[in-house]
Amino acid sequence: MRDEAARFENLVAHELHALTASWNDAGLGRFEIRYVRTRLGKETDFLIVSNSRTWILIETKLTDQAIDSHHRSHAAALGNIPVVQVCRSDDVLRRESGRFYRMSA
Repeated sequence: MRDEAARFENLVAHELHALTASWNDAGLGRFEIRYVRTRLGKETDFLIVSNSRTWILIETKLTDQAIDSHHRSHAAALGNIPVVQVCRSDDVLRRESGRFYRMSA
């Protein structure tokens, strides 16, 4: 895979899969990984569902940057769930506003 952004997204997907599998195995609930995309093609990389309820949105970026407005729209449409933007940049941990966070991987 030559695309650096796609490799990073795949790494995060792998880690989320391992994490949700361990939660499921421990009996903490039934967790699933999904994604969100509008008819216009605006996508958020990952949606974690817990016991059939939307729980958290996760977006991956190579560098730290402001959270795009369509992620905020997705969060609102899904019940005002939190959004965490995970970046490959070092030393990032900030609350952007409300339930919107940016952090390093």
